[in-house]
Amino acid sequence: MSATKKNSKGKWTKIIIAFTVILLISGALLAYEFYQRFTAPNTQVPEDEQEGYLYIPTGSDFNALISIVEKSKLIKSTETFRWVAIQMKLNQHIHPGRYKVEKDMTNLQLVRLLHSGKQTPVKLVLKKFRTKEQLAAFVGSKLELDSSVLARALNDDIYLQKFDVNPDNSMVLFLPNTHEFYWTITLDKFMERIKSYFDEFWTETRKDKAKLIGLTPIEVSILASIVEEETNSNEEKPLIASVYLNRLKKDMPLQADPTVKYALHRFDLRRILSIHTKTKSPFNTYQNKGLPPGPICTPSEASINAVLNSVDTKFLYFCANPEKPGTHIFAVNYGEHLRNAARYQKSLNQRNITE
Repeated sequence: MSATKKNSKGKWTKIIIAFTVILLISGALLAYEFYQRFTAPNTQVPEDEQEGYLYIPTGSDFNALISIVEKSKLIKSTETFRWVAIQMKLNQHIHPGRYKVEKDMTNLQLVRLLHSGKQTPVKLVLKKFRTKEQLAAFVGSKLELDSSVLARALNDDIYLQKFDVNPDNSMVLFLPNTHEFYWTITLDKFMERIKSYFDEFWTETRKDKAKLIGLTPIEVSILASIVEEETNSNEEKPLIASVYLNRLKKDMPLQADPTVKYALHRFDLRRILSIHTKTKSPFNTYQNKGLPPGPICTPSEASINAVLNSVDTKFLYFCANPEKPGTHIFAVNYGEHLRNAARYQKSLNQRNITE
């Protein structure tokens, strides 16, 4: 073989080897790029936290999902997330919900989570609410359920019939507790869960205790709401409950100041005046005998139990104790009560509390 042919063959061999090396390197780089897109950490969460949440509203399409991901600031590279999501056909399977995004998740892990539709439930802590509007606004701030939809439902007589309540007393269903709901829960499912817990709370033992004092579970809750507003002291609640139960037995008006505040929607009032007690409202127990038609707040379990387990007393009156703020002075007869009330009124005057 001539030298020329040998040189030509060697040249082509080098070219082929070089080309092969380039292909291998390119393939390796491409494989690494694929690997990085799928398995490299691509999430970040607020400083000093280990998780964040993506909220995907019902009816969202893929473009909306990408926009939500981008605005959340939880994803480092929206571009690589989008690419992986398309490869895994997430664009064809959008599941609404609340999804927990942990620190340093990969695109593969996040897409699989969103593809699965496995939401992280919301822990909804129901506390004390005075109005249906307050309650609906709170629920609406925690769940996808629109607050206006819930507010309308709580005032819809026909809708509420299935839950054995009416617009006046529908708030009795919402017992303070921690509940877990999926963020996307519907109105019907939400109300069914609330009613289910209400039914569980009202055991046969509690129902029997209610019968012994001549009240239904709903009436117990209504009275408990007044007790709840009268004091923060769980020790005093059974005493205050006994006063109101004694007045009910004697067919005396309850004359509960918190019901006047509720009728006026003036929860800031610190002094109830004669003009306030003349307010025309079915909730004003100065103007109407018996219990108001519904609760004036969502009572705590302690207040409900205070009504069910009230102490046996002859007290018919009580007023705030000026010497020990947060406590009350109880009286059996009106004369004694007037003396106690005069001391309290004097203390209000000294503190210049007019309303």
